[in-house]
Amino acid sequence: MTQLDLLVVAAHPDDAEIAVGGLLASAKARGLMVGVVDLTAGEQGTYGDAATRAKEAAAATEVLDLDFRHNLGLPDARLTPTVAAREALAEVLRQVRPRIVLCHDTQDRHPDHVAAGHLAHQASYLSGLMRLAQAPGLTPAPFRPARLFTFYSHRQPEADVIVDISAHFETKKRAVMAYSSQVQRQAKADPSAHLGLDSDIVERMTLRARSYGALIQVEYGEPLGLVGPLSWTATDLFGGL
Repeated sequence: MTQLDLLVVAAHPDDAEIAVGGLLASAKARGLMVGVVDLTAGEQGTYGDAATRAKEAAAATEVLDLDFRHNLGLPDARLTPTVAAREALAEVLRQVRPRIVLCHDTQDRHPDHVAAGHLAHQASYLSGLMRLAQAPGLTPAPFRPARLFTFYSHRQPEADVIVDISAHFETKKRAVMAYSSQVQRQAKADPSAHLGLDSDIVERMTLRARSYGALIQVEYGEPLGLVGPLSWTATDLFGGL
């Protein structure tokens, strides 16, 4: 049984890398066990297909040196927090038993991201229920993550936490660039032209990371939102002063 320190629940392959790839790389550098669950294969996206994106996800997984990656195979562009979907995710949580779960912002403009955020919240609770129905061959032991954080794909809210990813931004960038079907596109003016770099994703990601990094006086940062109150002792709060 895998025991993860950190698990990202993402709607599509590449969501985790774009939003929190630096945090994943930083956590690995600190010796933590980290993983990603992609809820869909991204098969309805404008560019690429399920098979292509699976290969790209495998390449990105290697760049980030993830300890675990799994795709639940839920329907892309039709993602819904059904009972079956949330129990399938709860089963994964019981297998990998992450201390911390990172999930999508439920106020995102992409409906799959909204559904993925709700699914992560619901599954994180349900995974701790003793009598939740079990699929054959999977662990029956209940488990509930200690902490949930929200990550952001489209909105740029005031963050509750900003993680310094300056030392790991290039790794994050390489992981995102592994999704060549998403960061490259056919030149519209000339269908026979070679694929060229579509700088939108990388440039937006870079500007966002610089913007949040500036708030904590570092080069690059990634924002997170707290789900529920954070418990600190006086020692935690003042120990470094």
